[in-house]
Amino acid sequence: NSVVWHPGGEMLFTAGYDGVIRRWDIEGHHRGAWPAHHSPIKSLTYSRSCDLLIAGSSDGTLSAWSDGDQAWRADDPTMVLVNSVAAYDVGVIVSASRDLQLRRWDAATGALIEALPRVHRKSIKAIATTGGGDRLLGGARAGVSARPGRPRLLVLASTYPRWAGDPEPGFVHHLARRLDGLVRTRLATEGRARRRADRQEARAVVQREVHLRVRMFPE
Repeated sequence: NSVVWHPGGEMLFTAGYDGVIRRWDIEGHHRGAWPAHHSPIKSLTYSRSCDLLIAGSSDGTLSAWSDGDQAWRADDPTMVLVNSVAAYDVGVIVSASRDLQLRRWDAATGALIEALPRVHRKSIKAIATTGGGDRLLGGARAGVSARPGRPRLLVLASTYPRWAGDPEPGFVHHLARRLDGLVRTRLATEGRARRRADRQEARAVVQREVHLRVRMFPE
């Protein structure tokens, strides 16, 4: 489920559904393992400031480890299934969970600092932080929340209309309306592809257009 590098760059850690954390060297050799949770581990992160490996599990808890020894274990009675964890360089851990909540934790002790205001209506699947700890990005099934003022572009690629009078599928426009206000949407269409070869060519055209747009608008 998750892979994270040690800050020194000489080893990495993996974790998955068996609840075990495994350590590997850069040559891919297995260098040890320890059981960390009884439920699947969904995410790993490394706190540089505290020199601790942090694991978030579907059992609704976080754990911190130093060379296989547990430093602390933390939970919140209202927290349900930790999907993702991320570390700030200022000694703070952020967790995202199925209960739609982002929480900040003390990386050294595991003490809960605060629960952040909810910004999503669906389960938060992943989070990332900037090194200085001044920015946080969270992604959920319903969309992405990010700092304001950054332009975002989503290209919806479609091979419709396939022939004259062929209507665009309603779900495309429904999706565009759902995303309005979160990202800028553009419809990239290639029309009148009656035969299979034509549709394949149309897809290639759309893919090239999307690639160019992504290069022009990387955000």
